[in-house]
Amino acid sequence: MQILIAFVVMGLIGVAAVVVVAAAALIRFLPLLIVVLVVVGVVRWWERRSHRRPVRPPASRRPALPPPSIPPHLGGWVMVPVWVDPGGRAHCRPVIDADLISVEDHDG
Repeated sequence: MQILIAFVVMGLIGVAAVVVVAAAALIRFLPLLIVVLVVVGVVRWWERRSHRRPVRPPASRRPALPPPSIPPHLGGWVMVPVWVDPGGRAHCRPVIDADLISVEDHDG
């Protein structure tokens, strides 16, 4: 049990060391990071300002076309093996099981 605790403690010490090193590097390079961000922001602002497009008047909007009408259901097979008549009522066909039908129909 002591070895497990030692591994956990050493792992925590390692994580803490990595966090401290990352924070020290960030603090050291923070002024450079700020300068780079400011330069990138100024360049983007300058590019956006120099490439302004002329303002066009808004296009006149035409009324939207009505959706196409769906023809009424005329009856037929649907995605499941059920016959649907034009009134929307499903008529189930009798189920034919292949195990019950044989080529030669004779009794034993």
